[in-house]
Amino acid sequence: MNRRKLLLASGVTLTTALAGCSGDTDKNGDENGNANGNENGDENGGTNGDENDTENESEPDENDGDDEVDETATQPETQTFEGSGATVEEVEIEGGLTVVDAEHTGESNFQVRIYEGDDDEYGTGFVNAIGDYEGASADLVEGGTRTMDVEADGSWRLEVRQPRATETEADNLPQSFSGDTPDVVGPIAFNSRHTAYGEHDGESNFQVRVYPEDGMFGEGVFNEIGEYEGETTFSHDGVGWVDVEADGNWTVEME
Repeated sequence: MNRRKLLLASGVTLTTALAGCSGDTDKNGDENGNANGNENGDENGGTNGDENDTENESEPDENDGDDEVDETATQPETQTFEGSGATVEEVEIEGGLTVVDAEHTGESNFQVRIYEGDDDEYGTGFVNAIGDYEGASADLVEGGTRTMDVEADGSWRLEVRQPRATETEADNLPQSFSGDTPDVVGPIAFNSRHTAYGEHDGESNFQVRVYPEDGMFGEGVFNEIGEYEGETTFSHDGVGWVDVEADGNWTVEME
């Protein structure tokens, strides 16, 4: 697959034309038909009917268009945490897609995990790095008050956000994006099976997954170690976010 530059989605403009009609038939009816019948028909049936029908037909189309254009998703509030060294924090999760943007200045392990309850032995890992770190990572977390465990030997800062989007807010494929740190890209509108091209020049994991807004699992796209260049297919329907885990320069193209 050829590499592509980022393409912008194009919108569709709908135009509805209403046509009223009047003719010589009513006039001839007045002359040849019953006077009272035609008079009542023209005043009550013709005039009122044309005016009311025109108003009733045009108003729903105008309102429906406005509703579609203005449709936006409600975004949960972003929660920010910062500190130094190992810390345990409480975080409020609405449920579904959760993204952690993290920064760390240190020399040893930097790990961030969210536990869903006392029975959650391993938790959901968002960051597992050594030394300085900057990046974003996504996963699906059940809603509720959750425990966030931060392991660090230096100063750190976290933003926990839960992105939401409607289909009208999502970008259409094809899309191309790149970076040199872990990142979460979206929203993107997917519809069934797609092709992905990936490049990575790092030494560690190169993993790419597509996460829905709600659900149990993400869809795996790439899962490689070290340098990589290639393409594959994957399936996803609806709005999704692309989670990229990498330790070097990377590029992902999807169509």
